[in-house]
Amino acid sequence: MDINIRIAGAAGQGIQTAADLLGLAVTRNGWQAVAYSDAESRIRGGLNFMHLRVSDQPCVGVTNRVDILVALSKDAVEHLAGGLSERGVVLCNEEWDHERRAPLALAQLAAEAGSKRVESTVAVALVAGLIGLDPAVLEPLVRERFGKNEAILEPNLKAVAAGYAAAQAWSGVEAFALPKSHDQPERLWLAGHEALALGAVAGGVTFFSGYPMSPATAILSNLADWQKQAGIVVVQSEDEISAINMVAGAAYAGARAMTATSGGGFALMVEGLSLLGMIETPAVIVLGQRPGPATGLPTRTAQSDLNFVRFAGHGTFPRILLAPRDILDCIDVMAQAFDLAERFQVPVIVLSDQLQIDTSVAVPAPSVAELPQTRHLVTPDALQGMDVYRRFEPTESGISPMAAPGDSPHTVVVDSDEHDEEGHMIESAEIAERMACKRLRKAATVAQAAWAPDVTGEVKGRPLVITWGSAQGSVVEALAALNADGAGIAHMNLRWLWPLPAEPISSIVQSAASITVVENSPEGGLVSVLREVTLRDVDHEIRGVDGRPFAVEDLIQRLTQEVLT
Repeated sequence: MDINIRIAGAAGQGIQTAADLLGLAVTRNGWQAVAYSDAESRIRGGLNFMHLRVSDQPCVGVTNRVDILVALSKDAVEHLAGGLSERGVVLCNEEWDHERRAPLALAQLAAEAGSKRVESTVAVALVAGLIGLDPAVLEPLVRERFGKNEAILEPNLKAVAAGYAAAQAWSGVEAFALPKSHDQPERLWLAGHEALALGAVAGGVTFFSGYPMSPATAILSNLADWQKQAGIVVVQSEDEISAINMVAGAAYAGARAMTATSGGGFALMVEGLSLLGMIETPAVIVLGQRPGPATGLPTRTAQSDLNFVRFAGHGTFPRILLAPRDILDCIDVMAQAFDLAERFQVPVIVLSDQLQIDTSVAVPAPSVAELPQTRHLVTPDALQGMDVYRRFEPTESGISPMAAPGDSPHTVVVDSDEHDEEGHMIESAEIAERMACKRLRKAATVAQAAWAPDVTGEVKGRPLVITWGSAQGSVVEALAALNADGAGIAHMNLRWLWPLPAEPISSIVQSAASITVVENSPEGGLVSVLREVTLRDVDHEIRGVDGRPFAVEDLIQRLTQEVLT
């Protein structure tokens, strides 16, 4: 059983705070939960909402169903109440009349608590009371959130008491009560941006430079908050060009360095990306995708930049593209990204998006014990034993020795011009060819390290749905519902997007009865990649074009119509 709660109103009304408070409370109460946002690009006003799913069973997808609409503005009642489920109710102020309005007036209860500013806390307590959340869980969280200021804490505590009392006194309360939670493993209420930042810390990041750009700004903010505890240098640069060049300099000096941006910021970084390719220096770039072109829909979600980052940069040089399948996977993928970048001396681009970055979910406490910890620099002792250090020495794998300046008496040189084995600029056609071939050999070496795709179900002779990134959550839930009715649809998710290995991917797709790609992109970037690598056309495409995430209900309908008929 799951309850869908939509907290809606104008920007500045505490919608995010209310959803986080409620999400953290239900997580500590032992339930499953996931919360995603729908926000306009404005600081104040407008119509925004946080959608929170609470369940006694795992829930990962986006849904359009609304069981409890918490309307903090009249616009929320007028524009969102139409999506209520059969049992759905509206919690709002008394003067905003609606046929499904519960007799639980937010403003009146806030006034009883002593402040109109605690309406969102009243709403949290009302919802908590309706779903059967233990008050002993919520009250300590309110103290944690507001306890630094007694004048703010007191009305919020009164709001909790008033909301619980009103919910319990309402005759309709039983319709929303979730089963009591049993003993559950410890879980965290974790946002995607927190998981990406935690993964960077687990991967050994020591330098971050970036310029704020939604939705990646939160990664910068997290690492800035943690820099003293984690031993990271965090710099807010003057622009994205400066950010990528700082990352290149820090990585050349031996730091594990990264940046985070969105499509417009990455466009400015492209020349710096080519610099990383020429000097064969590792770096990690998180790209938080959002709809374009230009500013597009800056607070919405998309998966539109796959081919952009695959071909970004002038000249030819290898790079790796990764995409976490969910929020917990962000930690693993980020840590692996730093290891891959340093092992192969290439830029690694981690493709996330607004949905994944701004969504929060209840997850098991992650373990980082198995994540790679090895550095791939030549050690000072090994350098001491070398007669000559050749930074770009041609090797069979294309990977050359890499040392940090100052680790030995040898001179460490790189150059953005074409260069010889030691890093000095050259004009020789023979050496230029040798260096170009070396980088191509490294690209082949990188391709051999590609991760196998995640495949669920029997593929041979059956329909196959292919996803990457944040689309996985709703697709998994939709396929579970369809397969429970005997649909027999297999699923393949790609976490390693480029270079995509031809043989294993081709053997999988060629055996399928049909191929359907689900991708939140107007042009279908993965479709072109699969066609290029496997030489097979995709039979069906389910594309997102409006900046909103795929909903489970919509996917069930479209998969039924387009794949099963």
